[in-house]
Amino acid sequence: MEKEYVNENGTSTKIVQLNYRTSDFGNRKRLLYVPEIIDPKSKKPTALKKLFSFLAIIGIILASNCSQIPENNDPVIGVWANPLSTATSETDKNPSRQEWIFNDAFLGRYHSYENMVLAVKTDFKWVHENGMYIITYPGTDIPDQSVILQESQEGSLLRDPSGNVVAVKE
Repeated sequence: MEKEYVNENGTSTKIVQLNYRTSDFGNRKRLLYVPEIIDPKSKKPTALKKLFSFLAIIGIILASNCSQIPENNDPVIGVWANPLSTATSETDKNPSRQEWIFNDAFLGRYHSYENMVLAVKTDFKWVHENGMYIITYPGTDIPDQSVILQESQEGSLLRDPSGNVVAVKE
């Protein structure tokens, strides 16, 4: 059942009968008064209702278009380790290992092991500028590093500007 009444100020109100269930599983009937914003002369929604609908559509379009994250396919992404750390001999009494894990969000994790025990674990940021990767360790005493990515017969290498091998891709 649905009836519409027009008030003396020109707004209309619909009376809608709703059926609902209660906890005792019995059916109940209620009348619900739903005020509408309707121009009494034209019986059309007002400009305010149209404006809100338009803004909602614009909001949905903006939210769906702004959520794309660019893909980072940089060749440095992955796990890199110091090549000297893989040498384990009886003369090496203090084996150490350095490890860099580069991710696609220009961040990473640095691990340093002494005697096979984790000594340093920190995050780092990296940027690729002019063919060189600059690694910074915010909040630590570790100095910034600049490395160059080179491909060789041994695999991918990170070298410092003087040509020394810093890490090998695992």
